[in-house]
Formats: sequence, C-alpha cells, structure tokens
Amino acid sequence: MKNIFLLFLLSSVILTNAQENNFCLKEHQIINSNRSINTTNWTSAEQVSSIPNEDSHYARMVIDSDNTLHLVYSDDRPDLAPYGQKIIYKKKPEGGVWTEDLIVCEFDGTTVNNHYPDIAVAENGDVHIVFRHTVIGAPEYISHSFYDASEDQWSQSNIATNNTIAMYPYPEVACTHDSRPIAAWADDELDGTNPNAYFSYFDGSNWSSQVLLGRDDDEKSHSVRITSLGNQTSMICFAEVSVDGNYDELFYQIFDETTNTLSEIKAIPTIDIEQNTYLFNYSLAKSTTENMAVLAYNVKDTIYTLHYDIANDIFSETGEYAETDGGAYILQKRLDIVCDNNGVFHIPFAQNNYWGLYYVDYSTTTGFGNVETLNTYSNQDAPSIVCDNNNRLHMVFCDDRDDSNGDQYMDREVYYTSLDLSTQINTQTPEESTFSIYPNPATDQLTINNSQLTIKKIQIIDLTGKAIQQIESQNSIIRINISDLEQNIYFLKIGKQTRKFIKE
Repeated sequence: MKNIFLLFLLSSVILTNAQENNFCLKEHQIINSNRSINTTNWTSAEQVSSIPNEDSHYARMVIDSDNTLHLVYSDDRPDLAPYGQKIIYKKKPEGGVWTEDLIVCEFDGTTVNNHYPDIAVAENGDVHIVFRHTVIGAPEYISHSFYDASEDQWSQSNIATNNTIAMYPYPEVACTHDSRPIAAWADDELDGTNPNAYFSYFDGSNWSSQVLLGRDDDEKSHSVRITSLGNQTSMICFAEVSVDGNYDELFYQIFDETTNTLSEIKAIPTIDIEQNTYLFNYSLAKSTTENMAVLAYNVKDTIYTLHYDIANDIFSETGEYAETDGGAYILQKRLDIVCDNNGVFHIPFAQNNYWGLYYVDYSTTTGFGNVETLNTYSNQDAPSIVCDNNNRLHMVFCDDRDDSNGDQYMDREVYYTSLDLSTQINTQTPEESTFSIYPNPATDQLTINNSQLTIKKIQIIDLTGKAIQQIESQNSIIRINISDLEQNIYFLKIGKQTRKFIKE
C-alpha cells in the first residue's frame, strides 16, 4: 500500500447533524425543491490560454468583492527553458475581457518548471499564488508569488524548501480576515514514497515554521484543502492513509486567525470506504444562507456530501448521493464546489481521464439534482468554479479539444464559461411542515399525524446525525415505541421534513 499514493479522493455522508440549534434541519419548514437549472445555457467555452498546442493545465480561479475574476494556471513555455512550465496569472474585470498573460514565477531568474498553482485574493486587494517551484538539480520548493496592491508590485519567496516531488501535492492558499495568506501542501521529505501534509501562515513579516498535519509516522497525509468559515477561522482538511495502510481517511483542523493556532485533529466521517479507496477528489464550500459548510467527495462512481455545523464543530452524514457513470476508476471525478446566493451548491467534475466534464447541483434540504453533461472532451484536471455577487457562476476547466498538431501528446488548453443563475433557479420559499408529533416531550410512545404526507418512510435521528430507528407505514396516525431510547433530544425525519422531540 505504501506505494499506491498516486490515485484520487474523497468520501462521506448520511444525514444532517441534528442539534438543538441545528444549522440545516429546519423545524416547521421545508425548502421547495422546485429548482430548474438548464445547463445548455452555459456560455460557449472561451479559450483563455494563449499558446495553442502547448500544454496549459491546473487552472484555479477566485473572485473578489468587485466581481473581478483572478486566474492562475501552469503553461508550457518551451521558448523560455528546456522544461518550460510557467505559472500564468490573468484577471477579468466584471463586464471586461481577460488581461494579457503575466508570468509570476520568474523573479529569481532560476525557475525552470512549475506546477499545481493555487490562488487567493485578500480583502485589501493583494493577490497570493502558491505553486510547486522546480529548479533543475535542486530540491523542489513550495513558493509564494505575491501582488502588493498598495505598491502595485509583484514579488516571490519560498514557503517550504523540503522536496515536494511526490505526485499531485497540490498546494492550497487562502487569506485570513486581516488579509494575510495561509498555505498547506504535501511533500515527500526526500524519500519519495511517504509524503506528509504541512501548514504555514504569514505572520505579517515572514512565513511561520511549517506545522505537520496528521500523524508523524510517514502514513501519507496528503490532498489538503483550505476553506474560510468566517468569524476569523479557516478549516484545513487533509486525507491520510489508514493505520493498516488499506484506505484513506479524512481529517480536519480549525485555524484561529487571531491567535494563529490550529485546533486538535478531528476525523471526518465517510462512507463506502473499503480496500484501496483513496480520497483525493473532494472539496468544501461554506453556505451563503446557513451557518454550515458542505463537503462533496467521490468514491468510485458515486458523489457524496457531508454537512459541517460551524457553530457546533461537527461533521455529519447526509444520506444523499449522486450516481454517475465512468467505470469506477479511482483516478476519477476531480471536482469543485461553490454555493450560490440562494444557498444552492454547484459541483462540476471531470469524469475521468477521457470522459468529459459533468455537473450536478445540490441542496441541503432537497439533495442532488440531475447529473448533466457539459462536454465530452478529455478533462484530466479538476474544474474551478466561483459565484459572483449577481448570482452568476463562472468556471474554468482544461481539455484537449484543440490539440491539432499531431504530436501524440495531450496539449490541454484552459477554457472559461459562465451561467446566469438568476434566470435558471426558481425562488425557494419556506413551507409549513405537514406533520405533527405528540406528546413532546415523550416517555414511552410518540404519535405522528402525517395525513398530508406522501412519503411514509420515518427515521429517528440522534444528535450525531445517525439514524437509530426506521419504519415504514401507510397510516395517517402512527405510533412509535421510544421506551428504549435514552433521555435526550432526537429528530423525527419524514422525507425532507424534520421535527425535534425530547425523550424524557
């Protein structure tokens, strides 16, 4: 197992966390699932990379408060060096066009081959890019290119000088509430087989010493993600090989942006994990309407979701999943996720190396929509998606549709497309719950009046989000024996509706 690190991603899921002040189980109401997204209304794909038939890939995009898009990608520039992968930065103001290419990795005069860029924009307008920095004959570094908005100037420094030659050590960068960059990455500590994940923050003057994420036992922590949770905190997620070496597990730590400290390591619950399951393909996005985040991940031909309760610091399974085609390849479904202004999540994903680009939407109350095909070109890299202040989705992706030089080499290009959600999604409105329960609190028996419901599957959920009892009934009045339950708060779930009750 030690040498099977080159595969791909994520896993989790079964039901929303049900605490008394729960973030997504809405007592007395249910969100209308009458949403309709016509994926044919994505704009025609616009090629953003500027050199045809030269490999352009690993595109990542963010958006600032002015709706300006900021893009980075790795671009083959053979005229500059024998191995000419350069990190390219471009931006697109709202209503404008993409700027000319800017190479942001040439400041030390020795850079030769660079990959896996990520980008973040701070509240003060500063731009931060991290990437794998290669100099022939030297260890590979994690480097940081930085645009100082106040000085209108770019500069560059190294964050970590350990060898990062392990395959797919995508670094991640984000910004704190006070506009400082934070970064996470994986490296192989010079042995080439057992990478570990690390984290560092900028203290205002320098990057901090790197902090190990995961166990310090060469058990392959990798595939880091950073997500801002608001309230001056960020979540650092990473995958790690299980103790027995047979599969991956997901973990997270919370970074306090005020004290510059990481919380203890906590496990993220996942399902459908078995022998040789690897969690490279996952992404996390904070809701725009609820105090929660959604983690989407892929296990073989299935995409699952987890809900994270920010206030109570707990992940819970949702029971929601989207089945897709693709032959259950492990190197598959590289995905991204974003939440729009109405609280609906959007998940584009590359099916696998040669099967195209796909899309599915997800609601915390109504689950997944239909999986839609966006194109059938080769898409090796994860797409990158953002949503602007006008509720318009923007996405970049890489495929080889214009590889026409016949060199027997996949020459990907970066493409951009957008979708106006204001004309795509019907307004979601709350409706009153259509069932009641009594008595509440209850001791031995709970009575349910569900005469208006068509769904008769009933679940009792505990505070961890686990379904501990389930029945099916066609009766309008249903009585459930709860005498064996411990005294506590529980939730009764019928379809998408949930009511809280207390067992005395």
